[in-house]
Amino acid sequence: MRKEELLKCIQESIRREESATNVYFGHLKVLILRSGLSESDIAEARKTIEFLVKSNIVHKKFMEALLQRTEEDPKDVY
Repeated sequence: MRKEELLKCIQESIRREESATNVYFGHLKVLILRSGLSESDIAEARKTIEFLVKSNIVHKKFMEALLQRTEEDPKDVY
């Protein structure tokens, strides 16, 4: 794989993480406002969604670091 193609893949991964985080936050809002679930069920669901959001943030940071390292690397084939 050429460097340019790898960089595009990494950038797409970053965009998907951002998109997924927005979707999770949207689900959290709907869950809290309109679900009709009990407070304990909402609290449990909130913990799960917050875990997913935190995981996405960590993965996005990892991908951003990989993007930077790849951009700085003189190699052109991976």
